[in-house]
Amino acid sequence: MRWFVVVEDKLKSKTTESDMVLTFSNKTQVTLLANLTFPLEALRLKPIRDLLQVERLDDAELFDVVALVVGREDPRDLLTKQGKELKRLQIVIEDIDKNRINCALFDQHADAILPYLGDEREEPLIVVLQYFRATRWNGRTSIQSNFAMSKVHINPELNEVVAIRESLVNGGAGASSRISHVSSATAMSAVGELNQPNAQVMKIKDVIKCTKECKPWIAASIVALNNGMHDWYYTACADCGKKPRNAVTPHTDNKPRSKFKVEVIVYDGTTCLNLLMWDTQVIQLCGKRADQVSKDVDMEELGSPPTLDNLIERNALFKINVKLNNIDKDDRVYTVSNIREDDDLVRQHLPTYFTSQANETVTELGGSNSERTPRQLQI
Repeated sequence: MRWFVVVEDKLKSKTTESDMVLTFSNKTQVTLLANLTFPLEALRLKPIRDLLQVERLDDAELFDVVALVVGREDPRDLLTKQGKELKRLQIVIEDIDKNRINCALFDQHADAILPYLGDEREEPLIVVLQYFRATRWNGRTSIQSNFAMSKVHINPELNEVVAIRESLVNGGAGASSRISHVSSATAMSAVGELNQPNAQVMKIKDVIKCTKECKPWIAASIVALNNGMHDWYYTACADCGKKPRNAVTPHTDNKPRSKFKVEVIVYDGTTCLNLLMWDTQVIQLCGKRADQVSKDVDMEELGSPPTLDNLIERNALFKINVKLNNIDKDDRVYTVSNIREDDDLVRQHLPTYFTSQANETVTELGGSNSERTPRQLQI
């Protein structure tokens, strides 16, 4: 290049560490070089670990990240203080070292990635996020796009992308092509909790022997649904989530919505347990709202809709509430408060003998919780 001007960089957002910037004019001449004779680093990559551990973030710095998309929320329409409407999409990304961070995409950047987030994906979704900035709120670090400068590149053929793809193949992580539908804040808090040395992860056989209230995690596989024709959902207010007290309830008159209430049976190799999952947890697993599912099925048919049948054989970590009613055996159904789908974490906490039954399939369940043992199980 020649005939350009070097001036002080007065922009708030910084894409380099330099305080100066090149400015082109109508006299600037640029020649394309087909064969470079010098190294060219096109990206300013920032490791996720550094973003999570750095004591102080520079929110004016724009950097690049290469990562695997492992989770997503539904896009939301927001209204800025200036009255401008915009779309916001929250995703969870993971680097080659298994470090995870939340990422917020706005407007055109959200639209750029949305078509690639479907359940029909056959390969992992690896992205290069260019000119993003880091933020920290209430001790949580995340990154977000810049309206004017950010770019999203989908599965580009770069060395860093190839390295992540090869690590998935070598690690036998073919299932990583599935992108979980999650509440990102909940998912990230679950990771932090499970990584604590005092995290309480129990086997199901020990859960049913509990003598005091607690909130342990269990690693298990969903082996059956325990719902009838219409008891997998309930009607509630779309705003507050409360069920109507009678036929005419003010806060549900204008905004009724179906919400999930799904009972499942899980197994961890020791015994079975009945779990009750509410709206947030079921949406996280199936990626659809209850009102969306109800439109796709014949409500006169018996049993659960096909979308819920797809939950069977899903492995996850479930955080459950062990209450006095469970301890006294008055209630054999345990409520789920959080779910974490992570292949590495699940394998880490599943009993070692669980995987020895990997080629079996559930064909019969019977008896009480303490007696239920799947005859066959497929993982």
